[in-house]
Amino acid sequence: MENVVYTSWSGFTTGELGDVAARIADLKRTTGRPVVYVARIPGGGPAFTADEQAVLLEYLNEILPFCAALHHVIEGDGFVKSARLAAVNNFARATSRARDFVVHETLDGAFAAIRAAHGVDLRDKRTNPPPGTERASSAFRAAARIAEGKKPRKD
Repeated sequence: MENVVYTSWSGFTTGELGDVAARIADLKRTTGRPVVYVARIPGGGPAFTADEQAVLLEYLNEILPFCAALHHVIEGDGFVKSARLAAVNNFARATSRARDFVVHETLDGAFAAIRAAHGVDLRDKRTNPPPGTERASSAFRAAARIAEGKKPRKD
């Protein structure tokens, strides 16, 4: 959306990281504006291994020149969350722009910070589609009603 790239990682491959890095670079070229990167890291799962941390640091250094800020939403609790938070802090310190790494506990917190700092309101775009726009799920429900011989609902 606009100059924001949102990702949600429950795992990754180097190919996926490369694809996102290419999209970020393309968005910067297309809009002429620095990109705001938002990475949601869901709770659960293991902490990052040393090899994964090395790959992630390389990835973050690759996208950093194209980004105004890198927001990380680290969900969950306990040891894994603490380990992930420490990893993101270490990534930030390993770059020349540690001040541009921002960590949040919730998406709403990240969206509010992005709205305040960059003027992009992600929450409204995520939850309120433009008038007259159907979500895929409502279109599927309408099609199912027609297939059953019923009239589609008008919401």
